[in-house]
Amino acid sequence: AKRRNIIMKDGTITAFSSKLTLGQFLRHFSIPNIFRYIIHVSTKSTIEHVGILCNDDNYEALVSPGVVKEKLLIKLRHLSSYTKVSYYELNKELTQEQRFALFEDLESQLGKQYAFGEALMSAIDNLLPRFMRKKRAKKLKTKKQFCSKLAAYAYKNLGLIDVVPRNLSPQELIDLLLEKKLVTKFK
Repeated sequence: AKRRNIIMKDGTITAFSSKLTLGQFLRHFSIPNIFRYIIHVSTKSTIEHVGILCNDDNYEALVSPGVVKEKLLIKLRHLSSYTKVSYYELNKELTQEQRFALFEDLESQLGKQYAFGEALMSAIDNLLPRFMRKKRAKKLKTKKQFCSKLAAYAYKNLGLIDVVPRNLSPQELIDLLLEKKLVTKFK
């Protein structure tokens, strides 16, 4: 994807953040904004959504209609005024085989339903003591997707990370990838 005439690498994470206030939430009440607000409150983070780039498309899991792809430049035109986008670029070049595998993996996810319950539990679990999180995480089983899980599994399938935590907020995904030195924030 191009940003200021710079090409973004396949595998770049797009992170969407905002400072959604209670007033904005109430004025623009919708299911996606319910998630944004829950994520803000539970994670104390402004990052409420992530996607992953491949072939200039941004792949993401949305509440409705599920996993979709859209040209990044088109998506950027339709963002609300309080949304900011950050880019976390892979520190290594993917081989041609890896780029093709990433494309095939993301394409196979298109149309999968949003894991509403799992995403909600992931956000709520951040409010629970750690010993309760582990018990709850063992019970969550789904083939559906939510945004950070979609990107994390793409990295796992490329062999870049070993394990995908069951409860993984967008901010936790970014922190995991930064900690493993897999990505660098694009400036």
